[in-house]
Amino acid sequence: MVIFSLTRALKKMGVDCQIFMPKYGSIDEKKYKMEIIFEGLRVPTGKEGESLVCNVKKHISSESGVPVYFLENMEYYEKRSNIYGYSDDPTRFTLLSRGVLEFFMKSNQSPIMFSKNPRWLPEIINCADWHTGALPNYLKTVYEDEPILNKIKTVFSIHNLIFQGVFDHHFVSQMDFDDGKSPIAPFFSEKLEKQNFMRRGIIYSDIVNTVSETYAQEIMTPEYGEKLDELLREMRTKVFGILNGLDYEKINPTTDKKQKSASPDDFVGK
Repeated sequence: MVIFSLTRALKKMGVDCQIFMPKYGSIDEKKYKMEIIFEGLRVPTGKEGESLVCNVKKHISSESGVPVYFLENMEYYEKRSNIYGYSDDPTRFTLLSRGVLEFFMKSNQSPIMFSKNPRWLPEIINCADWHTGALPNYLKTVYEDEPILNKIKTVFSIHNLIFQGVFDHHFVSQMDFDDGKSPIAPFFSEKLEKQNFMRRGIIYSDIVNTVSETYAQEIMTPEYGEKLDELLREMRTKVFGILNGLDYEKINPTTDKKQKSASPDDFVGK
């Protein structure tokens, strides 16, 4: 709902806003018509000579008109019954992060691939939580000399700092501690599971934003900083809080039967 409402609001403001996400198994292609716009996208895994092959499909929302791109991979998305919660989530979402950049780079190199669709390159990519924290990291390291990509800026959005990966960041040994400065491990390396992509998103993004101004201040304290407060204080000049909003056309507390007794204030982040 957040992605739907935010992109629709941005579109009303005249922003050319588009979405890129995995093609999860729960997405019904009969209901949401798609077309393949890039077949056989090879996404490097980080190990020399190795890549995962994906397709990119496109759907345009009939309601909002916002284009949605889907990274299609049977093993890591379609075969899963849930969106996340798997031990190999670091692989699944690192694939998404690098797949986005490979798609933008290769589709803008090859006009033949986009003969039916105008090539599109964003000026800003908004990455949400640790799942896409690898994207700013890749952009500022692996792709820093790639002329098609190196002008893109990133915003890293933090909704809940406590979720930093599939490991418990409260109990990380000194040997496993990730300072965020080493290269991203290959997709199938055990080391990838212990890399902290919340930390890396904060380090490598151009702007960090949270769900409210209050939360932006709270996460800089030891009490609420989830062991990232020192880093956030160091990066404080690029950390901002933007109050969560609500699309009253879709979720109106005065008319929604499920929220009959609620007031509009109950739906606004504090």
